[in-house]
Amino acid sequence: MAALRSRNLRGTRRALLVAVQSSPASVVSSGPRGDLSWLDLAACLGEDLEIFFESWPGYEASAKEVCRRCPVAELCLEQAMANGERHGIFGGLTVEERRALRRKELAA
Repeated sequence: MAALRSRNLRGTRRALLVAVQSSPASVVSSGPRGDLSWLDLAACLGEDLEIFFESWPGYEASAKEVCRRCPVAELCLEQAMANGERHGIFGGLTVEERRALRRKELAA
C-alpha cells in the first residue's frame, strides 16, 4: 500500500511539474478554464515544488505562504477541484481542506 501511495505521489508531483513549469501551449487541460496560460503567473514557478507534497513540519506552512502571494491561486484551486486532485496543496488548500470545501459546496 505504501509503495502504491508513493508511486501515486510521484505521478502527481510529475504532473504538477509538467503543468506548472511547461509552456501552456504544451499542456492539455480538462480543467474548468481549459486555457492554462494563467500558469505563467503562478507564484510557485521557480519554487521547490516538493513543499507542496511533503507532510513534514514546516512544509505545509511554506507551501501556503507561496499560495497566499499567488495571483492565480483561485484558478489553481479550481483546477485541482475539477480534476479531483488527491495529493498536495493547490490554491492554498490541503487535500482535507479541499474535501471539506467540496462537501460544503454539495450541501449548499
